[in-house]
Amino acid sequence: MNLKKSRGLLCERVELRYDFIRQEKKAYPVTVLCKVMEVSRSGFYEYFHSFNKKPDKSSGKAVLKARVGAIFKEHRSKYGSRRIAKKLKDEDYQIGRYKVRRLIKKQLTLDALAMAYWRRKPPSGLLHYSDRVSQYACHDYQKRLNQYGMVASMSRKGNC
Repeated sequence: MNLKKSRGLLCERVELRYDFIRQEKKAYPVTVLCKVMEVSRSGFYEYFHSFNKKPDKSSGKAVLKARVGAIFKEHRSKYGSRRIAKKLKDEDYQIGRYKVRRLIKKQLTLDALAMAYWRRKPPSGLLHYSDRVSQYACHDYQKRLNQYGMVASMSRKGNC
């Protein structure tokens, strides 16, 4: 987009100028855009950060989990946490590589449990022993164990 076209926005509200800067910040430096649009850089960043506030955690997590899973499956489980995080950042998600890695690990353990359950069809009340790694102690994993009628067993400290 041509910066000369932005001159018509100078008569508009400040929010419209900030939106223009937000859309063009990948193509041009923010300082240059702020000078052209005649707004303060600090004002833009204040607006930008209020615009990028995280939504409701529960709904945001569900959407993020679904998107990470979709990208992982879309690339036939060949994309790692770095590639997925980069792809999500390109889609304007605010997420780091380690969060993506944690989500992938969690999903992997849930998938492995489901596969083991459906292949072996264990009796109800089966004692499932695991270490205290966070993937096994998480609420989703514990809920899935209860759903399958299994009893979780961990060492003393995280005795679930």
